[in-house]
Amino acid sequence: MLDLQRFEEIKKDVLTVGVFNDEELNLRDDSERDPYTAVLESWEFYAIIYLTNAELYYMDCETIEAMESCDFQSDTPKGRIYCWG
Repeated sequence: MLDLQRFEEIKKDVLTVGVFNDEELNLRDDSERDPYTAVLESWEFYAIIYLTNAELYYMDCETIEAMESCDFQSDTPKGRIYCWG
């Protein structure tokens, strides 16, 4: 599971997009299985996957194409979010 400090850093970065407010973003309960990938949820989206710029750099094209099938995506200063609603 992500530690609280890391979650707060990710949340702060995601909030810069301007689509979410502070109260609606939460860490998904099932994200405890993976200590590295941040999976958030909001009132509108059941899954918000946050990837850092470094993670995106090493990701293969097929995975990026699959991620881009999401309902909403946006770049943040430190990465990108992919949202499914």
